[in-house]
Amino acid sequence: MEATERTDQLERLANWQQDGTLENVDKLLHFLNAGLDSMTPEIVDGLVGTVVQLLELGDQLMQSKVFKMAPELIGTLELAVDRLVQWQEDGTLDNLDKLIHFLNAALDSMTPEIVDGLVTTVVQLMELGDQLMQSKLFKMLPDILNITDTMLTDPPKSKHGVRHVVKTFREPEIQDGLQLMLGFLREVGKGLNGKTS
Repeated sequence: MEATERTDQLERLANWQQDGTLENVDKLLHFLNAGLDSMTPEIVDGLVGTVVQLLELGDQLMQSKVFKMAPELIGTLELAVDRLVQWQEDGTLDNLDKLIHFLNAALDSMTPEIVDGLVTTVVQLMELGDQLMQSKLFKMLPDILNITDTMLTDPPKSKHGVRHVVKTFREPEIQDGLQLMLGFLREVGKGLNGKTS
């Protein structure tokens, strides 16, 4: 058995000698030896430090949620590729290409004044968005949506008649809501009349 293995190894070496593999391995070894000879202790320390950092990074990657989510991400990527293929087939990609060319042409034709105006508008929109996010109304939106959905699904049963309407208007919650709406309408009216106080 050992004689057969040695014969196979000798044949393999002979083949490598004939096709130039041994010569390439010899050149590679000379190159590596020259590289090792030129390395200073500082370079070796730096390489060792880099390898250690790469190993630590690899360990962190293996422990990360992203790595554990890799199968899901692959599934998502496959869906994205399928969608791209579908877009290619139904002409959506061609339409996107035309849109991008149109936008590039529009951007090329913009003067500094136009760009300045757009930037100012974007900044104002961002400030308005920030004010909206900080407002009590925005924080109340989930409750308002839930209440609206409930009322649309199961409208409250109410009695008809003037007496019932008057009684309802006396309820504190209704009074608070009306005061809020009236105050809002008053401020909108001032704005429409050019008053800013």
